[in-house]
Amino acid sequence: MPRAPHRAGRRRAPIGRMIRGGSVAAGAATGIAAAVLWPLRGAVAAASALGAGAVVTLAFAIGVGALALVVAGPGAVARMSLLGAFVVYAGQLIALTALALALRDVEVIDRVGVAVGGIAACLAWQVGQIRGFTTSRALVFGGAVR
Repeated sequence: MPRAPHRAGRRRAPIGRMIRGGSVAAGAATGIAAAVLWPLRGAVAAASALGAGAVVTLAFAIGVGALALVVAGPGAVARMSLLGAFVVYAGQLIALTALALALRDVEVIDRVGVAVGGIAACLAWQVGQIRGFTTSRALVFGGAVR
C-alpha cells in the first residue's frame, strides 16, 4: 500500500527529526545498558550509566541546536558552516572532558557504568540522528536550479 504524501512542515524538518531521533535512540540504548549493568555491577553502576547517557544526550542535542543556528545565521556559506561544525564539536569535547575531569575522583560514581552508558548513548545517538536526517525533507538546492 503506497504511503500518503506528508505535508511539508515542522514535523519533517531535519533539525527537529535529528534531535528527536538521536534522543530516542540514546535514551533506549542507555536504558538497556542500565538494565544490563544492574544485575552485573549493582544499582550504582546502573545509575551512573543513566547519568552518563543523559549528559551525552544533552550535549549532542545542544550541539545540533547550535549547529542549526550557525547554518541558519545571516550570510551563512558552506565553508563557514564547516568551521561552525568544528567549533561546535570542539566545544562538546571540551565540555564533556571538563565534566569527566571534574567528576573523576567522586567515589559514588561507577566508572564502568559511566563508560558503558556514555558509549551506548553516543553510538545510538549517531544512528538515531542519521536516521532522523534521512527520513526528513531536506532541500538539496536552495533556489531555482539553472
